[in-house]
Amino acid sequence: MRKAFFDKTLLISGPFKYVRHPMYVAIYVMMAGVGLLFFSYPWFLIMLFFMPIWYFNCRIEEKQMTAIHGEKYTEYRKRIGMFFPKLK
Repeated sequence: MRKAFFDKTLLISGPFKYVRHPMYVAIYVMMAGVGLLFFSYPWFLIMLFFMPIWYFNCRIEEKQMTAIHGEKYTEYRKRIGMFFPKLK
């Protein structure tokens, strides 16, 4: 297995260079695509239901990351957007 899986280094490259939660962004985009593909407005209602749940889940994850990485993660949070890239 990869070393990064075992050592708890803060990963700030790849998609994490642009957003802090790229997996959730990908899920939102895929869900929107499925809704558009099938012309299903109820699908968008499902998305609206899950958005606050996932948002609060991300906030919990960020507290855990701050506990693990401290100031390094706090600085990362200031520079990088949660779900959308920050404009400079």
